[in-house]
Amino acid sequence: VLVVNQQSEIERLQTILSARESTVQALTRDNKSLREEIFAAEKDSEDLQRLKKTHRELELTKIVLEDTVRTSKQHYESLLQTERVARMQAVAELRSRNDRLEHELTDL
Repeated sequence: VLVVNQQSEIERLQTILSARESTVQALTRDNKSLREEIFAAEKDSEDLQRLKKTHRELELTKIVLEDTVRTSKQHYESLLQTERVARMQAVAELRSRNDRLEHELTDL
């Protein structure tokens, strides 16, 4: 009877051990999957941080370019105004010369 009880206890313990080994294997697989998910999430987070940095850099570049365009437009308008004034002065000078020449011709 004692041998039968021991044999039965051994079988029960082997069943428990086998179940625990299966549990350990399943937990090991789950742990590996979780590590892979964590790695992927960390990589996604790094990618997101790089994208945010790039976005900030692009926003700054946009501001600089907008300022450059505004400054260029102002410079262009200033040049146009200077050219207009110079043309008006040239026209006034030519009219004045023309008037003098007409007076000189009339005097002749």
